[in-house]
Amino acid sequence: MALPSASLLGAPASRAAPRPPLWTWPIGVHAINIELPAKHPNRILATRVRFFLDWWTIFYWAWWITWAPFVGFFVAIISRGRTVREVIIGGFFCPTLYAIIWFSTFGGLAIKMQRTAELALQVRPDVGYAKSTCQEHYSGTVPITPESKKLADAGYRMLSCMPRDDQIYYIMEPYANLTGFLHVFLWLGLLIYFLTSSDSGSMTDDIISASGLSAGSIPIWQKVFWCFTEGLVAIALVATGGALTSLRHLSLIIGLPYTFLLCLMVPSLYRALKKEAGDEDIKQAKRFNTQLLDFLEFFSAKGSPVAPCAHMCAILKGLIYPFPTMLAVLNKVHPDSPAVAALFALGSQLLYTMWFVLQIVEVEVHDVYVLAWVFFIGHIFIVTTARVELRALYNVYGTPIDDGFASLIMWPFVIAQMGIMVETDGEGAPLYFASADEVIAEMAANADDGANVTRSKTSETADADVTSKI
Repeated sequence: MALPSASLLGAPASRAAPRPPLWTWPIGVHAINIELPAKHPNRILATRVRFFLDWWTIFYWAWWITWAPFVGFFVAIISRGRTVREVIIGGFFCPTLYAIIWFSTFGGLAIKMQRTAELALQVRPDVGYAKSTCQEHYSGTVPITPESKKLADAGYRMLSCMPRDDQIYYIMEPYANLTGFLHVFLWLGLLIYFLTSSDSGSMTDDIISASGLSAGSIPIWQKVFWCFTEGLVAIALVATGGALTSLRHLSLIIGLPYTFLLCLMVPSLYRALKKEAGDEDIKQAKRFNTQLLDFLEFFSAKGSPVAPCAHMCAILKGLIYPFPTMLAVLNKVHPDSPAVAALFALGSQLLYTMWFVLQIVEVEVHDVYVLAWVFFIGHIFIVTTARVELRALYNVYGTPIDDGFASLIMWPFVIAQMGIMVETDGEGAPLYFASADEVIAEMAANADDGANVTRSKTSETADADVTSKI
């Protein structure tokens, strides 16, 4: 679609910016210029590109992801006793709907004000970066031309020329008689937002640091301590300025690894709900008799059918020479086709070896790494397929997506896990939720002990009170 000409906007033709090629059109709200390096070799490193990256939506997601631990903890606490449907509607759907309405309303008002000012002042933004020239009509935030002053009298300003933190107030200026009320409503919303955020953070820190005590058993002084501590830290960060910026950057960095944890928590929550719903497919299913993360416990996990040294040797074998393990696994799942099993096991080993060799050849032969990774994906495909079939053989719960993801990033551990499962013929493979049921039973026992202690103390206090009265 053709861009409007300068004459349609009332601007002289000499001020019209040249139309950029298709690959330099703005992306999203903030534009990024990605012209061909042959034309502008340094443009991709321009400061405006950095500005785009700093305000890119994905970094805004990372900022909110860092809120997930304590906000999720807080929502879980206040949702105790409610159904999953009520939590989804009240905790997710309604806030999302409200956010859509809020951003649509105020975002639409901002676009309207900006476009009205551009047309009235005959300003055409730079097409490549969506940046407007402000010096001709504004000195700082003060309008200096008759046109900009007339616009300001009507409550309109070119928002891109106004300070970022003040733009929300300028949006409300056209509503002359309601401006004061809108400001009060805005500040009330900000106050509620900060109070609820601080309250949820303090409550979460309070419970986490309470050594397992329930919310009702935590002393009042500890709650007051966390409220005042977080408030003082916030005041100190705002006062110093630079420290707050560093903390924001740190939050964005932490948000990246936590994103992967959230992705892993999604299927975990789904499976927990299946257990609560009583689905037989997961209640009767088993796990592998060794786990991929057993190395975090130095291979001394409870119920492991092999010694730690044997487990480590199996992992090293999967890393260096996976052929014998893959052959044993494929023979187990295809007992009637030993030739096919041997063929695929050999193919897996060859693909894996070629991947390693071509990574070395890349030093002399450029771009051969592409072929290397094709071979690696072929190896991972065979490992994933073997794991899917082995799970079906031993009734181990999971999905092909789980198998593919685990094989892609932890293939030596996956191969070792399958090899040990075949070698021991599934000995000691627990039910899928066996460890979770043990934790739940332990927590229930601790809760009963605490309740008994509380009842005992209450009884002693009552007896002492009766004795004193007698």
